[in-house]
Amino acid sequence: MKKLFVLLLLCLVPYFVVAQYWYKIDAMRIEESDGTKSEWKKCNYSAFIDENRNVKIFFPDETQIYRAYDDDYLHKVSPEGDVSISWKVLTGAGDRCVIYYMHDKYVSFIYLGIRFSDLKVWFNIIPND
Repeated sequence: MKKLFVLLLLCLVPYFVVAQYWYKIDAMRIEESDGTKSEWKKCNYSAFIDENRNVKIFFPDETQIYRAYDDDYLHKVSPEGDVSISWKVLTGAGDRCVIYYMHDKYVSFIYLGIRFSDLKVWFNIIPND
């Protein structure tokens, strides 16, 4: 009976463990379409990326939701070992944009970027434990 219980428990574990990632956003900046960049501004927000690459960003007065609408994504590794992953998403209002997830080969920084038609918003993110 004990072995049956352990086997049942091991079979059910995958249903409770899913790939969901929480991040702390500690800084953000805006990049205009002409290349002008603002300074990094300190902040204290949260972000969530689920197993389907849907992204939620929690600001004090609103939550922005970006839903992946395409299974394709672009994964690049630079000669220096820096990694960039990008995928297409829809905003809550139905606008199309692109999400970027980037880090260096040592993972000393992680950036989450959102490219809209007229600007990019960059977030410095730190994984939550």
